[in-house]
Amino acid sequence: MERFTLHPDRCDRCGACMAVCPVGAVNVGPTYIYVDWAACTSCAACVEACRRDAIVRPANASARGAASDSSLAERAGDAARPAESAASTKPVATASDGTAWRKSAKATSTAKPKPPSRSSSGVVAGWTLLDAVAVLSVLMLAMYAKTAVLGMGAISLMPFSGKVAMRVVVLVVFYALQIGVLAFLASRRNVGLLEAFGLRRVKGATGPSVLARMGSAGLAIALFLGIEFVAFVYSLAVEALGWAQPVRLSSDLTAVFGAGTAGAVLAVALVALVAPVVEELAFRGVVLNALGEKWGMWPAIIASALLFAASHLSLWMLLPTFVLGVALGWIAWTRRSLASAILLHMLYNSAAVVAAFMAVR
Repeated sequence: MERFTLHPDRCDRCGACMAVCPVGAVNVGPTYIYVDWAACTSCAACVEACRRDAIVRPANASARGAASDSSLAERAGDAARPAESAASTKPVATASDGTAWRKSAKATSTAKPKPPSRSSSGVVAGWTLLDAVAVLSVLMLAMYAKTAVLGMGAISLMPFSGKVAMRVVVLVVFYALQIGVLAFLASRRNVGLLEAFGLRRVKGATGPSVLARMGSAGLAIALFLGIEFVAFVYSLAVEALGWAQPVRLSSDLTAVFGAGTAGAVLAVALVALVAPVVEELAFRGVVLNALGEKWGMWPAIIASALLFAASHLSLWMLLPTFVLGVALGWIAWTRRSLASAILLHMLYNSAAVVAAFMAVR
């Protein structure tokens, strides 16, 4: 197998090499180019797609090495172009995601924007451990604040309808804080929240085919059924061992939102729809990818699943939630799509909501 020579200093992070790789072996980050040589087929599609000689064949590396200075100048935006004059440019500024840009004295460039590079789960590449710590810190602080507010004595004196309204407000604020920090981190990469996590196509990028989307949906359904089976076996095992569940799911959800139609609507909206999206953006969008760039696929999946399970603050549900986290991480990574993980998570939470409200009918 032929290994190519990598020059991260010449790369402008356009993502063209990742887009053409037939096996998904290329990953580009803010300061690196990574190639999974075990998966690489040496087809050289990435070499042909790269316009800045950041990926070259070994035979061409020395010949092109002399052009390193000019390649670096191109990366900074100073290389001469046919339609531009060197005298018409201003000093280079660097965007927050590490890419360089320039503005002419008369007008900005009319070149079409290039899609950002994507990580193994389809989100924008380059999430750091500091990003993961920030997301997890906001999550835990918001969770403790939520618990403290809902435990206030004044709320216990309210009528049940008032308690439900207060719980909804607190949960909305809880999720809004997490969305806020995720949107802030996305803005630092000069991309919108949905685009940053692959939930909306960036202009110029190509999305998966209809067949690929159907395959991802089918895989999510299959994993959902498998996880439900694991949860069923787990419940039988712990009951046989005499480990009583501290609070039954049915009484928990209906006690929070009410057992009526309004309660069911609120539970579906917040538990089955909003919660999966927010948690997947945080755990599979940021945490999994930040760990994945440091440790690789499986260590990152296991670690993010453990953090995901621990964040639910339920020792009795630790194992089932961990299994769910592993499945969510695996499908996000292998399908290169956070949407697949969100769908699986929604199915799982929806089943819990349905079971909770059917139990009190």
